[in-house]
Amino acid sequence: IFAFDDARISAEDLALHRGDRKHVGEQLPILRELLNASFAQLGYYTEISAGQLARQTEGLAYLLDESLLLYLTKSGRPIAFVLCLPDISEYVVSVRGNLNAINQLRLLATRSRYRREAVLIIKGTVPDEQGHGYMRLLSRELLRNLRTNGYEAMRSTYVERTNPGSVAQYVAMDGRPLHGYTFYEKDLT
Repeated sequence: IFAFDDARISAEDLALHRGDRKHVGEQLPILRELLNASFAQLGYYTEISAGQLARQTEGLAYLLDESLLLYLTKSGRPIAFVLCLPDISEYVVSVRGNLNAINQLRLLATRSRYRREAVLIIKGTVPDEQGHGYMRLLSRELLRNLRTNGYEAMRSTYVERTNPGSVAQYVAMDGRPLHGYTFYEKDLT
């Protein structure tokens, strides 16, 4: 689905990196740098601080399927990333959203059960490297890893329709929209 000339990997000094549960804390600054750079050009994006990212990713190491967190470096510089997580919605519903310490331990002990479906959380490429096919390489590897690890489906979080790069990736995968969103505005003056 995602053709990429593998000869470019060595020619362009590209390196593919995977998530690492033991070193998530060391990988978060790289992901934050990539996230902020990739989304800075979007009018709706607000830069995320290190503290915010730490709070929003608390417990990530417990859920992480290391093969679904990928990032790409070019001559040692991070240029693109994708983060996909196993979908634990079924578990969260079963415990009625109560993720207390005991239920977190239960999830940890049974997390392999929640490896049928995944949710693509976020992906991006730094602006000066967009359009060079690097997300195609990451998407190819992500799909390969999903299939190898037995996942049957992948969904994504909200994708703005005016973001043609992201939409194109899903279309290339034969993805289909699940539903639409409607935003409302009320002038209060």
